[in-house]
Amino acid sequence: MQKTKNRSFQGRGSIYAEEIGANEGLLPLGNCNGLELSISEESQDMIDFENPGGGVLDTVSRVNQISASITSTSFSPRNIAIALRGLVNTVNGVAVAAEEHTVKLDAFTPFKKIPDKSKAITVTDSAGTKTYVEGTDYKVRNSGLIALSSGSITSDSIIKVTYESMTTHNIQGITQQGKEYRIIFDGLNEADTNKPVRLTFLRIRFSPADALSFISEDFSSVPLNLNVMKDESVIGTGESQYIKIEQAA
Repeated sequence: MQKTKNRSFQGRGSIYAEEIGANEGLLPLGNCNGLELSISEESQDMIDFENPGGGVLDTVSRVNQISASITSTSFSPRNIAIALRGLVNTVNGVAVAAEEHTVKLDAFTPFKKIPDKSKAITVTDSAGTKTYVEGTDYKVRNSGLIALSSGSITSDSIIKVTYESMTTHNIQGITQQGKEYRIIFDGLNEADTNKPVRLTFLRIRFSPADALSFISEDFSSVPLNLNVMKDESVIGTGESQYIKIEQAA
């Protein structure tokens, strides 16, 4: 008789997501410090009404929902877009000449693009004949400037800004719906001599993130919540249409 072996588990590994039908392959979600599977059921009991004290004569239970949560510490544009059901566009940096803005004094004026602050930024009046002085007339912020009331720029005046923009990944949130993915956890069990383990979610759909922290004392993470759905392309006795777990013996 084979003796049952206790197997502790401490998972490590990489998680990959592939958009079904997009022909991009399984792309990594980066460093992840959480992967949890949850199954909820709906049950109905047949109560014994013939005898005192009741009791259950029969019960029927059905799986109500299969869900999972992934926590990625990678604040990548793709992960943020998945969490916000968004679309990512990469915009190359360009030279921007005489971009016009109407300014309010001591208020933030955002540029149309994010400036490369390592390159020169020139601010002039609307005619382009007067060049304002940084630190005296305005101060540059991360993606714009503040016109100073102590300087020579007047409120509600038009300024022209010349700068070089940075290449950016622009994420348009809540613009994508219904995208489906396949998820694979390519991992190992560190508590069992690093034996390989693979978890596959055959067909899933991500839910919008409950929260996404942009200011924090700690490193921010991207919570990715998902619902597992039936994959009808899987046919065969004993083959799951939802989840597959493979552990090295």
